[in-house]
Amino acid sequence: MHLKNWFIITLVSLIAITTLCADNLAPVEVSKQNRINETDILAEFDGGVITRADLEKRISMLPPNVQGRYKTMEGQKQVLDAIAMEEVFAAKAMQLKLNEDPEVLANIEATKKQYLIQEFYKRNITDRVAVTEEDKQRYYEENKKLFYVNPNITANIIQLPDEETAIQAIQELRSGKSFEEVSNLYNINNYIKSLKGVVKNIRLNGNIPGIGNDYELEDLIAKAQPDTTAILGPYKTTTGWYVFRVIDYQPGYQKTYEDVYSELEQRAKPEVENRLLNALMSDLKTKYAVAVDSTIVNQIDLRNPSKNKDIEEKVLVTASEPELTITVKSLLESFSKLSPQEQLFFTKGGGAQQFLEQELIRNLLYLEAKNQNYEEYLKDNENYQQMQRY
Repeated sequence: MHLKNWFIITLVSLIAITTLCADNLAPVEVSKQNRINETDILAEFDGGVITRADLEKRISMLPPNVQGRYKTMEGQKQVLDAIAMEEVFAAKAMQLKLNEDPEVLANIEATKKQYLIQEFYKRNITDRVAVTEEDKQRYYEENKKLFYVNPNITANIIQLPDEETAIQAIQELRSGKSFEEVSNLYNINNYIKSLKGVVKNIRLNGNIPGIGNDYELEDLIAKAQPDTTAILGPYKTTTGWYVFRVIDYQPGYQKTYEDVYSELEQRAKPEVENRLLNALMSDLKTKYAVAVDSTIVNQIDLRNPSKNKDIEEKVLVTASEPELTITVKSLLESFSKLSPQEQLFFTKGGGAQQFLEQELIRNLLYLEAKNQNYEEYLKDNENYQQMQRY
């Protein structure tokens, strides 16, 4: 159906047309003085108007990195068109009484639940995270490996097809030819050959540049002493035959607490956040007398839902509040609504136990948010208000 058939909209010019130079491709933001008044009506429709304030408010809700493009003349027109279309769809939805449709109402309720959980989590966990000096020190001591700088090795490497060719290459080297010359003659690794047989940045991290994962070769390189005259090999590993020598070795070292202090707060933050969440969950489980039947949980097969028919009606979670009850059937229904990627995360990870814990956390946060009247906070949440309408 064409828009004109049921919606009449009058666009008011946003600003005077500005001529841009042909070679100036950067967008030009409309200056504040050209925006006139926030009460200016930019569009009219049956039942309301769209003002300049509505337009600017919508642009401010976009991600900061894209707002600039929608502050141009063309960008503002695009946003205005989008708002107008939303009004069109909203009006049509009301006309069709979709606001009374059970499926629509269920979707709204599910989204409302998510908003309440997010608001409760923000106010009781995220906003209360405070990383102490003790937290930073603990994180550093428990994660020293993260702050270890691996050795940096440079080596001459020639990869060969067989032992016979490897022996020939060694003879050429011993006759006085350079590694580069012999590499050009015999190296079957085109990447290393293009580097004249010199491989830099070997960090002993399981991956040799140009070769990949070869722990045997990596171990041989790690044990070799730097010597620009050495000829080591031939060695056969999982990826082929090799002749090599280490020409430079920069030892690894441990960064000190002081070296990494500036990054410790951000690194330790998730652990502190998780600690707060665990404490909150412990309190809520006690408050609502939550009990989990781990025996039944361990019988659930998330990979093959049909194998759970005999235990579908079993209760996994009991509590003083009935809405916290989770059965095998309800858990599997929730699992079926996840994306394939999300399902894979659980089937390859902690399985039914991990998924049940996630669902229980969500349910507890939602229940507590309702009991503490967190719906009041949603009145100021513009995204939530827009969701309810559209």
